[in-house]
Amino acid sequence: MALNGKTALVTGICGGMGSEIARSLALSGCTILGTDRYDAKTVTDNIEKLTQICKKEVRYFECNLLKRESITDLCQKIDSAVPAGVDILVNNAGVVFFDLLENKTLEGFDEEITVNLTAPFHLSKHFFVSMKKKGWGRIVNISSALGLVGSPKTTGYSAAKTGLIGLTRGIAVEASQYGVTCNSICPCTVDTDRETCRSESYEKEYHNYSDC
Repeated sequence: MALNGKTALVTGICGGMGSEIARSLALSGCTILGTDRYDAKTVTDNIEKLTQICKKEVRYFECNLLKRESITDLCQKIDSAVPAGVDILVNNAGVVFFDLLENKTLEGFDEEITVNLTAPFHLSKHFFVSMKKKGWGRIVNISSALGLVGSPKTTGYSAAKTGLIGLTRGIAVEASQYGVTCNSICPCTVDTDRETCRSESYEKEYHNYSDC
């Protein structure tokens, strides 16, 4: 499908999945906007490589999806940079802590819900407005096979990804009459070059959200 003239925002763009999604959209004609929790200096190499692959500029915006004010700031910056609004939103960013139920903390559970479910809601709610006005838009939520089936040590992640599927259904029903679609993709384990999914008890730093 040709997407010439469309603008796409991909969250978690610095990871394996995010960068491949961005590349595919760019090769289909999209202008790419990307966000991750890293500052621009840290991701310079990643963005430069992606720019070379896409053969066009990739505009990067730093955003910590754990913080509502950071998401609000991101939305405002993109509104200023792209007055016509985002056409395609890919909620790709994710985080998981592998721990047994009895070892899991409320803080870790909250982080999984916030990044995997609340942030996609926040971004979808904001960018749907411009999509609705234009009569065209695409929202793609990267859920997980663990949103469909259970697995040990993934209670928080499974809960969030199951919720993301429900969010997708709700948005799809409301948005379809305005020419806006919302779909969810549920991949299994994806082999990437980033070790981003860590146990809470091992390390509470998840470098990047995108490959979980």
